[in-house]
This record gives sequence, structure tokens and C-alpha cells, in this order.
Amino acid sequence: MLQRPARVPGRAHRWSPRVLLPFAAVGMILAPGLALAGTDRATDEDQMIAAARKTQSAIIAAYNEKRWDDLPPLYVEDAIMLPPNHEPIRGRDAIIKFLASARDAFGEADSSGSKSARVRASGNLVNFVYEFTAQGGRLRMMSHELYERQPDGTMLISIDEPSFIEPERTTSPGVTAMTPEAGGHGADRATKGARTGAQRE
Repeated sequence: MLQRPARVPGRAHRWSPRVLLPFAAVGMILAPGLALAGTDRATDEDQMIAAARKTQSAIIAAYNEKRWDDLPPLYVEDAIMLPPNHEPIRGRDAIIKFLASARDAFGEADSSGSKSARVRASGNLVNFVYEFTAQGGRLRMMSHELYERQPDGTMLISIDEPSFIEPERTTSPGVTAMTPEAGGHGADRATKGARTGAQRE
């Protein structure tokens, strides 16, 4: 019977080149694939975020210019809006009707100096949280938005939750009960629900 040679105390164990070579070969094969997978994932998320920003810009432009017929293609059919101190508005047609009344009440939205608080991409979803102003900067608002990727690669908004940052009351006869007391957390809860639904599908 062959016996394993006794190990000499104080001497470092040396692996045979014949043992090391297979490990090195496996590493050389797997490493590019792992790096490529990470790169592909990052590229895909960047493309989703860029597409969502394009939709966001188109919505703001159509809102400011009162081009209401341009808005339906930018929302999913069963989109939800969660205005502060207001019942949820369901469906893109109802949302556009509400936006038209908000445009008359608050004027244009100024996103030129907007500040992004959060941008996340996961699965087929992109979540934006950002600040913007209206009424010449007198009205500061926070928007929580969730976009869903479509089969053609476009990103359409599915959840929109605007909230007021300034403590002033900002109601209008055309926009019932839209006041700044409500916080901006409904979209976070809705986002979790939407993600759960997307994962189930």
C-alpha cells in the first residue's frame, strides 16, 4: 500500500502544476462569462432608465403644452395616480382628465431644476423620485413614479404619486382636496405591490 509522504514541519505545501492548471483553465473560462453577465445586466438597466426618462420628458412637455391627446400612449391602460388627500385615480383617461384640471390650477411644471432623489431599476420596472417646481418656483413638489417596460422596449408610467413639499395649502376649485398635508409614501407601497405582481407573472 502506498503511503502519503510525511509533511516536513515548517515547509509550505506546494501544489503540483498539474493540479493547478485545471483550476486556472476553469477560471479563465468562467471569468469572462461572469463579467459579461454583470455588464449585460447593467446595460439593460441603463437602457430602461434612459427609456423611462424619455417618457417622463414627453409627459412633462405634453402637460405643459396642454397636448392631452399625446398623453395616453405614455401611460399603461390601468395606470394609477395617487394625488395628496385625494382618492386614487384609476385608468389613464381619468388621469389625463385630472392632469388637465391640475394644469389649469397650478400652471406649468418646471423640471429644468429638478433634483433626483432616487432612481432604481429592477426587473422590468424603473422607479423615479424627484423634486420639481410650479408657479414660477413658488410651489415645490415631489413626484414618485413607477414605469413598466413594454414588449417593444418602451417604458410607460403605471403609478404616479405627486406630493407637496411646501406646507402651504394649495387647493383649487378645479382640483378638489389636493393639499400638501399628505406624505409621499403611497407610491412606495404601490411599487412593492406592482413588483410582487410582476414577479408572479
